[in-house]
Amino acid sequence: MVMLPVRQYYPQTDSATGHGDRMCFSSTCAMAIKYLLPDALSGVNADDTYLKKVLKYGDTTTSIAQVKACNDYGVKAGFATNGTKDKLLAELSAGYPVATGILHKGPVSAPRGGGHWMLLVGADAEYGIFHDPYGEMDNINGGYVRIGSGGEAVKYSWRNWLRRWEVEAPGTGWYMTFRSNKTSTANPTKPASINDWQSVKAVAAECGAKYPEVVAAQWALESGYGKHFSGKNNAFGLKGTGTQATTKEFHKGQWVTINTSFIDFPDLRACIQYLVDRWYKDYKGFKGINRAVNRSECAQLLVKEKYATDPDYATKLIKLMEQND
Repeated sequence: MVMLPVRQYYPQTDSATGHGDRMCFSSTCAMAIKYLLPDALSGVNADDTYLKKVLKYGDTTTSIAQVKACNDYGVKAGFATNGTKDKLLAELSAGYPVATGILHKGPVSAPRGGGHWMLLVGADAEYGIFHDPYGEMDNINGGYVRIGSGGEAVKYSWRNWLRRWEVEAPGTGWYMTFRSNKTSTANPTKPASINDWQSVKAVAAECGAKYPEVVAAQWALESGYGKHFSGKNNAFGLKGTGTQATTKEFHKGQWVTINTSFIDFPDLRACIQYLVDRWYKDYKGFKGINRAVNRSECAQLLVKEKYATDPDYATKLIKLMEQND
């Protein structure tokens, strides 16, 4: 089970251009570019900006125009028509989302249509997890049950979705892969590798942590200074779909061992960004711990807000900060 932290979702239906109903391919590629190079596109309608680049090379529906536009943004895209489920899962396991083209109309027994693109961002044994730019598809009957909403991290069963993708025969799925061929320029001073206290602290500050030394202390405590990750590139014990493992938690006055699942990340930078976005910043009604007036209170808020079950968690973080910062 794997879930990539592809936070940006571009619905094609809010386009300010005249191409909204037919720019699924462009919206899908724009999400992949934003994930690989976060500073390459900005704004909630950045897929419209990307579309302008596509139209320089051809129609929004053509793979040649998409490949050339991706390249202009510093992303090498590869289009193929011999896709299999194993190839898709291999891309996810390597930390890369995949654009996939399916037939979205008609029943799953006889799919039809001009084609539709969506971005594969995660998977488990039963479902593929997609950012579908048009909304939530009716995977069995065809068409859409919700248009303009419901398409972010939507689950479509492999059983039915693959029949819409490998229409001609197994191994005939249309897909596009993505690789960055340049370094993001959002902050040219950011460290090339994240492997010590100062580099973790620098990235945490870049991601928006008010007290980045608290993030560094969490990294040191949770991963033994980067030696032990709970999931792929997961240095903070962040739970979600991904790697299955055991961990210890403090429950009803004693330590117990539990089996759980930890999120897999493409790299440590993405893991730090995920942590900061959901715990340090305000997130979906949660008042982030950036509200603290000093770093000690910030550490204590992690316990108060139930990030950690260890009653001594804040004390340990404060001690680490005193030792390292």
